[in-house]
Amino acid sequence: MIDRKRFGSAVRLLFAAVMMIVVSLPGAIPASTGGAAALAARYAELPRDGEVPLKAAFVRQGDIWLQSGEQERPLTEGEQAHRPLWSPDGQWLAYTSGERTIRLLHVASGQRIEVGGGVNYQWSPVANLLAFQDGEVLQVTDVNKAEQEKFQNAALGVGNYSWLPEGGGFLVSTNAQLLPDGWSDIAIYEVPFVYGGEMQKAMPLVRIPSQSKSFFAVGTGEFQWSADRKWISFIAQPTASLSADSNTLCVMFRNGKKIIPAGDMLRYNDWIAWSPSGDTLAFIAGSGRDATTGKKLTIKRPPFRKQSVYTPQGLADRDPVWEDSKSIVVSRIQEGAGGGSSLQPGAPQPFLARVDAENGTSAVLTSPQGTNGDYNPVYIPSSRHLSWIRTNRETASVWIGGPGGSSEREWIGQMDVAPDYYGHFDWAETIDWYGDR
Repeated sequence: MIDRKRFGSAVRLLFAAVMMIVVSLPGAIPASTGGAAALAARYAELPRDGEVPLKAAFVRQGDIWLQSGEQERPLTEGEQAHRPLWSPDGQWLAYTSGERTIRLLHVASGQRIEVGGGVNYQWSPVANLLAFQDGEVLQVTDVNKAEQEKFQNAALGVGNYSWLPEGGGFLVSTNAQLLPDGWSDIAIYEVPFVYGGEMQKAMPLVRIPSQSKSFFAVGTGEFQWSADRKWISFIAQPTASLSADSNTLCVMFRNGKKIIPAGDMLRYNDWIAWSPSGDTLAFIAGSGRDATTGKKLTIKRPPFRKQSVYTPQGLADRDPVWEDSKSIVVSRIQEGAGGGSSLQPGAPQPFLARVDAENGTSAVLTSPQGTNGDYNPVYIPSSRHLSWIRTNRETASVWIGGPGGSSEREWIGQMDVAPDYYGHFDWAETIDWYGDR
């Protein structure tokens, strides 16, 4: 648990001035950026629900392919490509070629732009601006200028970051440093950003004591906002060996008056899901690195003190996604079945279950056969489909169905299997759906 007294004191001192910035609604540009016109000029044409055909970029034999409707075609050749990521308008893909080279691909024309070396790339939620990290330097590239100007610096000393919901800058965290008198604090800042402008001065929001009697962390995961923009979640992570088994999920109130420890979980941002409306938080709670043991779908609502656990005894959940404000789909498995490639022949396989977030009742959606299991459910409001991965750990395919998994069928065959760690598969390495939730 976090030392709440120290948190409260630190937060009250450092957050009071920033409430209006953090609570900005989508489309609103903070006055501090000074560049509303510049940002608006780069706004992407975003889809409305139900208007976009089903579309995904996926990896097959080390190359990226496009699946659009029922048609597929290769987009790269011999690049050892992975981690495709759609731009908000669906015109561009960012991906990694080799180990660290970030490239941009214009899907319609085939134009390719090499950005440079980096990791943790994220598109702006509203514009074709790609942010990424090179060490502790946060950089941004504009696809319209990337051939002449690869990128510009946005912030230094960054441990992790996320775009602000309206796209006018970033929320960033620092990494704690081991000093002679112990670990330094973790600092969280807001960084205004307009491409083409000067690097902006970061505004301090809060300092998190890295170590107390009940809490230890040296960095954070990405930041995620509730749909009403009142709350921000992030994972506070200890050193690597400890982080593999347990981390603290934190929830921060928009004006910084509260930082609440919400529970223990593994360091997987994809195991956190805010409801598509309001401020209900779903996550997979539980410590221990095995993804099939002790992992429970947990629901919390403000003030995030009480929780509801919706995983039946003897089962373990992963990969939560909201279909709507009342229903969550998870990948569910018999507890202790074993993790990743170590799963023994004949062992139970994961299936999809739909959970009612109000009363906790659940229904089985899929029944994979043989050695196949179902993972990573994704709801795609732009095409109103539920999609998921079916794999036997040697090959993988993508399946789709209507809401609730009705009329299921295979949509993509022979996709590369994602890397796994004790039963958690990082499917972002091998597929990105356009318009997913």
